[in-house]
This record gives sequence, C-alpha cells and structure tokens, in this order.
Amino acid sequence: MRLRPSQSRRLLCTSDAFKGKWTLPFRQIPWALPFRQCQEDAINAFLERHPSTPPRIELRAARPCLVPYYVFRGEMQVTFTGVALYDGDGENDCHGRTPASDFVHKGIEVPTIRLGADAGSVSAVYAGFEFRRFFLRQALAGGLSEELLESAVPRPLLQDVPAGVHEEAFQMKPSFAYQNRIVERLSEIAHHQAECRMEAEEVRSLQFEARDGRSKRPSEFVPDFERVAEVHYELENPRLHDKGVVALPVWAIEYTCLGKSYRAFVSALRPGPSPAVASMQHHSPWASAAAPWETTTGDATRDWKVVGELRRLDAEANTDWKVQRFWQNEVARVMPDFQKPESRARNWGFKSFLPGGGAVSDEDYELLGLPTTPLPTSVEVRKAFRMQAMAWHPDLQQSKSAAEQAECSERFQRIGEAYKRLQARHPEYLDQQATRSRS
Repeated sequence: MRLRPSQSRRLLCTSDAFKGKWTLPFRQIPWALPFRQCQEDAINAFLERHPSTPPRIELRAARPCLVPYYVFRGEMQVTFTGVALYDGDGENDCHGRTPASDFVHKGIEVPTIRLGADAGSVSAVYAGFEFRRFFLRQALAGGLSEELLESAVPRPLLQDVPAGVHEEAFQMKPSFAYQNRIVERLSEIAHHQAECRMEAEEVRSLQFEARDGRSKRPSEFVPDFERVAEVHYELENPRLHDKGVVALPVWAIEYTCLGKSYRAFVSALRPGPSPAVASMQHHSPWASAAAPWETTTGDATRDWKVVGELRRLDAEANTDWKVQRFWQNEVARVMPDFQKPESRARNWGFKSFLPGGGAVSDEDYELLGLPTTPLPTSVEVRKAFRMQAMAWHPDLQQSKSAAEQAECSERFQRIGEAYKRLQARHPEYLDQQATRSRS
C-alpha cells in the first residue's frame, strides 16, 4: 500500500511534539532510502549465516521496516603525546635493576577527521527505542555512504516500498542523540586515530626526548614499547548531515532457536549477494568450547535484563531531555522542500515558521511590550498579546478619526504577526529554561 502525501503527514507528524515521545516538528517529513534487497534475498542471507545444524533455526517471519536515523557531520581535531619506551636504557637503581626510559614528543597532531555518511558506523545514530540499537548499528550504519544518502528522497516519494512495511517514528530527540550517542564515541575515535598516527613514518621520524635531555628517533632506534598519552580532541562545527534525518530500510527476521524467540536484522541498503546480517550466533549447550560473551548474550536472561534496563533508562531520559534550539533548527534545516505548504506562494519556505526559531526581531518584542532579556515565557507572550490586541483592536477605535482608525488597524495586524513569530520562538517546552535563567 502506497500512502498519499497527506496520509504520510498524518502518520509521521503531530502538532503535540513535546509531550511523551519525540516526533518531528509539524509537517516535517524525513528523507528515506529505498529497499535494495527483496524479502527472498534477506531470508537467504540470514539462512546462510545459520546453517541447518544443531541448534536448528526455525524461521517465523521477515518484515520490512523503515527505522529512524540521525546522521551527524563535523570536523574532529586530535592532538596527543607520543611515548616511546626503551627497556634497559637507563642507569641501574640501588637494587641493580635497570628501569625503562620514557622518550616523549608532545603536541603531535592527527589530520582532521571528517565525520559524515562515509563514517556511518560512528556518525549515524538510531533514533528510536523499539529495536536493539547495537544490532541495527551493525546491520545498517556500516553500509551508509555519501553516495547512498544522495539518493534519499522525501518519504512520501519513496517508490516500490514492500507491502506491510513498519515505519518507526523518530522517538529520540536530536540533542539527546548528539550528547548521549555521538559524544560518547569521540574518545574511542580520538584514541584509535592517535594510535594509528603513532605508527606513521612521519611521526616515528620525530625527535622523542627523555627527561635527562637525551633524544631518539623511533625510526632509527626501535622502541620496546609505544603508547599514546594526553589525548585531546574537539569536534568542530557539529551539525546534521544535509539529509541527516533519514529512514533507513532493514528486514527484521523473527525466528526461534532452542525454544526461545529472537530477532535478527538484514540490511536493505545495498544490492548484492551478501547483505550485512546482524544476529545472535547460537551454539549447542553441549558444546565443549565456550563461545565468546557477545555471541551468547541472547542465551543469558540476566544479560538481556541488563540491556533492557539500559534501554528503559535511555527512553525515560530522552523524554525528560529538552530539545535544544540549535538541534531543533538543524532538524528543520535538513528537511526537504517537498513539505512547503501548498496554500502558500512558491517562494514562501517552511523555515519561516520554525518551532523554536524563525525570523524574530526586536520590533516584535516592542510591539507586544516585552523585554528581550530575560526571555519571556510562552504564558507571558500570550498575556502581552491579549493586552495589546485589546488596546489596538479596530472595533474599539470607533470614536477616532478615519486616519487614526487605519493606523490602529495596521498596528493590530502587525501585533498579530509578531505574536505568531514570538509564539514559535518561545514554545511551552522552553518555559522552564526561561524561568531558570532568571533565577
């Protein structure tokens, strides 16, 4: 079943965006990528990973899903201190032992690391809570690329969608996704890149100095051990990818093994004989060799409970998390032009009434008699509008001259327009923040 644009808006969007689950702002429709794997290919890819040997896999269903994702961009700057250790290179201590000597070089720079779709395993964040995100990340994020995202289209324009596709809403707020998913990965990325940089010939040819003034080049004197220390990193200009609010296609495989139900995921991003599959690796309980922990997670009820508790806590924290205005505007910025209201002129863009943003000037505050600092709450904006509207309403100006009535009518109209813009700039979800800033 293919949805008309109006139907898609009703399914994906809601005006009550900040109560309960996060949804995209009013009338905003995400980008989407097509299914490049059919159901038969997904099932075959899954069965190839699970041959028909004990324990046997019983396939129950293969369902198409469009899952919500944020894709972030940014330039990461990393500097670190390189340490080269040489055993037996110093003087003997009082016990006759020769300690290792540390030769260090500070301020080594790593070439700028650019996050984007080509680094999807790092920059892509699953924006829902229905599925286990580490499986989706394994199946989908590594298959993203700039080339693939260029082919994304607004969701209502997506062609050849499989029947019965499940569309999960954007439940995770973009500010929460950035702070709690992207930021937590940066340390690992920085240390990994620093260690890779430490092995580069350019770095090994630098002079590493010891405390006593001696110096060595690791390229000439091979150290017994190397490490990185004092890794400093910063992500500059973080933002959403231009098509960074996107629904990605995946096949959810429902199956049973040893009497328990499981779910696997098969990527539908790329065509080809071997799509990415993310699932449990099941082993016989009589197997002599124990499987690694990550392959037996699904068979340990205790571990499942721990993961489930973390998901629940994340969902609760996301509900309480305030949508930062910058990321709110970023979501609006990357939305396609398709969602412009049809009743307006062609040159009138959706961005003119962004929730939490919009073109607001000091004159708008003056028209309603509001100060710019501290920021007013939505209740104060509404009260100020009612007061000014009563003072300048045309029906209350009958005793004045025609010129004065025309002037009042024009001002009344300007007050109404200013109120709409200020209402968008100061929505209810920012009231607590405005009150806190005063105190």
